[in-house]
Amino acid sequence: MRHLRQILFPILLSGLLGMPFYALAFGLSFGGRVSTLPLPCLNGGLYVTVLSARGIDPLFPEPYIWTLGTITFLAGPPTHLGQKILGIADIPYVCVISSPPYSLPGLRMQIVGTSLI
Repeated sequence: MRHLRQILFPILLSGLLGMPFYALAFGLSFGGRVSTLPLPCLNGGLYVTVLSARGIDPLFPEPYIWTLGTITFLAGPPTHLGQKILGIADIPYVCVISSPPYSLPGLRMQIVGTSLI
């Protein structure tokens, strides 16, 4: 019995410690070109629409929201029209704009990389 505990404890401990890193892999991948100027949100983010590289529907760009908790690579958050963007989005999020409060829905960017041009 004691031998079984010596085997199971390290396995369970490594599983619990490794779980947060494994959870980062969940999400929906997206990419394409920024189709509107990023709108600043009152709740600390940027509302961005992206013309999908998948070519689903060029008339309806997909909305995403860059937040302060988004893992952003060296080029920074989306800044201008036509910029290429690639990342992972995870949960529905709301961008609050102006007063009276007006909200724009989109998916929260979890990890994002943008081009310089």
